[in-house]
Amino acid sequence: MRLTLVRHGQSQLGNYRVVGGHRGCMGLTPKGVVQVREVGEELLSLALVPDFILCSSMRRSRQSAQILGGVLRVPIGLPTCLLCEVHPGATDSLSYDDLGEYGLRLPKDRPIASGGESMDDLELRTRRLIEFLDKDYFANCVGLVTHFGVIESFCTLFLGDQVSRDIGVWFGEGRALVVEGSRSKGFRLLRSI
Repeated sequence: MRLTLVRHGQSQLGNYRVVGGHRGCMGLTPKGVVQVREVGEELLSLALVPDFILCSSMRRSRQSAQILGGVLRVPIGLPTCLLCEVHPGATDSLSYDDLGEYGLRLPKDRPIASGGESMDDLELRTRRLIEFLDKDYFANCVGLVTHFGVIESFCTLFLGDQVSRDIGVWFGEGRALVVEGSRSKGFRLLRSI
């Protein structure tokens, strides 16, 4: 199975400095639209076109999937929360200035806020995603339009040191990782775009 993990394009959340769960997500910026088109054109030029695309249910991911699907001319499946960023619970749609105690770095097993997920929860969800794809989509090429947390979780769980994390935000918006493999045999990085 080949997976293309695409981080959504630049979102409006940064401009407004808001926590972007389902409620707080405001979609892409114009730059984000361009970023997704460019990653799609790069995938097309490298003949790394997936058979179909899945995306998270958050607006920035759905918009990115629509753009990518248009560039690549591939169908888009129903959005799934398996591909969502860590759910922020009570902090969803709060401004960064209003985060207070929520802005603190928490242990991996503690939820970000009431009603939210922990980083351990996100890793468990990422494992379930790969189990689902491995079972139902083996030998296909699947595009996954998702978020930094899911991609970071995937890299931690399945790629180890194949991906360098030398800088703070190592995987920018509108970027892609192409990997090949399976849950049982492991994954290998084919390309970073």
